[in-house]
Amino acid sequence: MSEDAKKPSFKSDDEMWAYIEEQETLLNQLDDVFLKKPKPHDGLPEAPAPFKEMERLALDGNPSAQYNLSIAYRNGDGVTRDFEKSAHWLLKAAEAGFAPAEFDIGCHWLDAKKTDDAFRWFMKAARQNYGPAQFNIGTICGKSGNYSRAYCWFYLAEQNRVDGARHNREIAAARLSKEEMDRTRIDLSILMTDLRKAEAG
Repeated sequence: MSEDAKKPSFKSDDEMWAYIEEQETLLNQLDDVFLKKPKPHDGLPEAPAPFKEMERLALDGNPSAQYNLSIAYRNGDGVTRDFEKSAHWLLKAAEAGFAPAEFDIGCHWLDAKKTDDAFRWFMKAARQNYGPAQFNIGTICGKSGNYSRAYCWFYLAEQNRVDGARHNREIAAARLSKEEMDRTRIDLSILMTDLRKAEAG
């Protein structure tokens, strides 16, 4: 496109000046919009009330609030993103026995290829009947060739409506002989009894 094609054509000087005034008005409106936007160096606004309340509860030792505070710092939700604070509050919640936090720490170790550490944290959450952790334990057991244990944990994850648990349980069952399956059902019964006792306190 040539430079001439980009320029508007005017029939009179009045039409040209009207066009210029219209462009100036539009530019002024844009300036107003940009002036109202916060500058990048202004930083985040003060944390909203829900965050402050969550922080207060976390400092008081509430594990659910500690976990939510960890997520807020991880995602930069209402505060400046801070992975160190996120990790601090996640560990606090996990040490207090909060299953989702234990599960998240297990996932961290699994990503780091430290399966033993991951298994330990998953087991803490799984024994509280936390389905996603039960599923991950089933996966670890299945990968190690322990299809009997995999079956048990996938069964429990299935009861907690975890996607894919039933399919994986069926795969584990297909790799067990009839005798192994009979023993696995007994093991599952014992495991379920232990979990019920743990839930009862």
